[in-house]
Amino acid sequence: MVRYSFFIGVTFLLAACATSSTTPATGEPTRVVGTLRYTQDQRLLQTTLQIETEAELSETSAPSVMGSAMRAATAGGAGLYTDRRQVALPPKVDLTVPCQEDVCLLSLELPIASVDSLPATMSRTEAQRLRIGQAPLGQGESVILFFEPTAGGAPRRLQFMGPTTTAVLGLPAESLADVPAGNYSFYLVRQGVVKDSTAALVHKIQTEYFTRPRPLQVVD
Repeated sequence: MVRYSFFIGVTFLLAACATSSTTPATGEPTRVVGTLRYTQDQRLLQTTLQIETEAELSETSAPSVMGSAMRAATAGGAGLYTDRRQVALPPKVDLTVPCQEDVCLLSLELPIASVDSLPATMSRTEAQRLRIGQAPLGQGESVILFFEPTAGGAPRRLQFMGPTTTAVLGLPAESLADVPAGNYSFYLVRQGVVKDSTAALVHKIQTEYFTRPRPLQVVD
């Protein structure tokens, strides 16, 4: 779909990391970077992890998502793993990743975004208020508003950075100045980042929640 090409990396969200052993770590920590994305209309959870470790990974030490081992990406080079699955999004997504000679658990939360309060029309000359979900944006989080023309053409987007005090965004009248009047497919992308550093593991994982699209008419 067109909208997935408009990935924007920014800064983001919240997680927990715990090792399963009390043995002191030795050597350099394992480094993990990746992306955890959920698409609401398809109920699709996509995970990508790039693992840098001194030890060669075996099938038993490969990372996992919700208890299932991830697949090594044959075209992506050593240490790249991917997973795609249709699932109802749980409160937290559990990942396991190798960390030195052990396994670390990451428990990632994706705050749910929503376009349920979207009006049928938006005016380019009037201020708007839009509820983006149940929780306000945290420090380092952002939300991106996508306007995809139903007649085709390049989408327009607006980005708002956290933190915010409420889950309701106030859109100034001039915010839609670059969005021409017309019919759109509208959706939100809420983004965050989960990162932490221990003696055994350094990780940074971007989180993204794509809402289902809704029809929207922009008027003068």
